[in-house]
Amino acid sequence: MASEIFDEKGFEKASIDEIAKKAGLGVGTVYNYFSSKGVIFAEVFEKKFDVHSKYDFDINQYNEKEVADIIIDYISIFNKKIQLVPKWLLKELLRIAIGNKKNENLLLRFVKTDYKFIDRVEEILLLVKKENKLGKSFDVRNMAEIIYSTYVFEFLTYIYSEESTFDKMNENIKRKIYILFENSVRKEV
Repeated sequence: MASEIFDEKGFEKASIDEIAKKAGLGVGTVYNYFSSKGVIFAEVFEKKFDVHSKYDFDINQYNEKEVADIIIDYISIFNKKIQLVPKWLLKELLRIAIGNKKNENLLLRFVKTDYKFIDRVEEILLLVKKENKLGKSFDVRNMAEIIYSTYVFEFLTYIYSEESTFDKMNENIKRKIYILFENSVRKEV
């Protein structure tokens, strides 16, 4: 219901009154469940694009691949859903999450998503390490965080730069992941 209002009017023009009316609820009842219009918007986004779903990743299908390619493949799986979201909507979600104190819970939800991404990359790197594709002293957690940082930098560049395209973002991520692993992967005997 709120989804229809946001689709029709956009975030700025949609009102809590309209959302409540469409849902057959009072405005106070809506506020009992959601602290702000931004939180409703984020909830709609999460449901519509299923951003918290677990991404299947089977290490066995990657036995012959280099570590960088394995990570790039995972990021591609993750990005398939992000590609469905228009830039303006991604920008709007960040603005809402960061833009005001009453949306602090919304920002925390996004941070949890970030940690899930880092944790999943770490899991993949641990699996790869068990396959002896990484040295024993390879620090998987720090590398997972560096990969995340690379991803976020390119993601923010994509949504805030008019010239940047989704394909360009992916190419930049790919190039940087190759550089990371070229300079840090070494097998120990």
